[in-house]
Amino acid sequence: MSFLHSVYTRAFRISLNQRKGNGLLGREIGAVVAPRNLRRWFSTSRRSAGPCVINTLNPERLVHKGQEICDISGRSSVGLSLCDQYTRFIYTAHIPFPSGTKGILYYNQPPALPPMAGELRFRICDDPSQFAHGRDLEIESGTPWNMPLVNIVRIGYYKGIRDLLLDEGFIDHGLVADLENMKCVGSGWKRRGISLYDIGQPFSVKLDRTHIDVTLNTRSRMRMVYFCPFVIAAEMFKPFSGRIRARFELQSKESGSPQAIQLRVLEILSPITRNPLPVDFISRKTFDEPRPGELIMRRKRKCDRSAKPWALSLTRTSRNAETVKAFLEERALEKEKYGV
Repeated sequence: MSFLHSVYTRAFRISLNQRKGNGLLGREIGAVVAPRNLRRWFSTSRRSAGPCVINTLNPERLVHKGQEICDISGRSSVGLSLCDQYTRFIYTAHIPFPSGTKGILYYNQPPALPPMAGELRFRICDDPSQFAHGRDLEIESGTPWNMPLVNIVRIGYYKGIRDLLLDEGFIDHGLVADLENMKCVGSGWKRRGISLYDIGQPFSVKLDRTHIDVTLNTRSRMRMVYFCPFVIAAEMFKPFSGRIRARFELQSKESGSPQAIQLRVLEILSPITRNPLPVDFISRKTFDEPRPGELIMRRKRKCDRSAKPWALSLTRTSRNAETVKAFLEERALEKEKYGV
């Protein structure tokens, strides 16, 4: 799950009003803005230690730039001094950084994903020369703590980070302009969710929920959709608990056009347990336990010999299907134009 929705959807709201100073150009633009209580949170949080001085966010230049290790253990928020500017960041709302959080803030560009998928991460290590042997700070099992580029660009408070990313060549002014003008499509922005930049991008998700909130991102739009893999005949329930790493896959016919979206399990991140279903469901519906490498499978009746994969049809008329198709078309155009 992206930090964009696991943390910052608690701290930031979507505003359709023009906001000065954040590069937002009109009333139709969904602006991710800092509410008043965030500034109060920063002002009252623990600040016993001084700010971390950031010389570079490039993992390959840490030693050359003399980047020092930052120990932020137990701190509710951390100050950053960079590019003659000052800013702060948090672990999660009202939760301090865990013990042993000592290392380096750096910029990560996930391979095979578009530039807008970049993010800040925190690598736990004792020395810059040991960066490659460290590990990323996590907020949940299998989910690295991160600050997405979308937030860095669209929230004026992080201008110093954005300027350093520009100076170091991680991003360009064209991408910044696109993200500043990005529109938000769909409802549910206050819910926690998963942020995806490509339909096949792996993500981690808890199973004890009736639906999966997902934001599909391109350079011009954020699209909120939700998937209900554990729904039959409009009835939703939570057959399992646990956490998995998974990805969506396109099911296509010989024509090559996508016909449906399915969900494949890649890895079990925490033990899977089966939850008891309501009595009136037991004889009618059941789901196969998720297994690595397999699709999410379900049966309409417990006595059914074979299960069928869960799938969201893209040939039917529905808000989710139309949203997914629009995302796929826009991503195809971006890949053709930018190569990724």
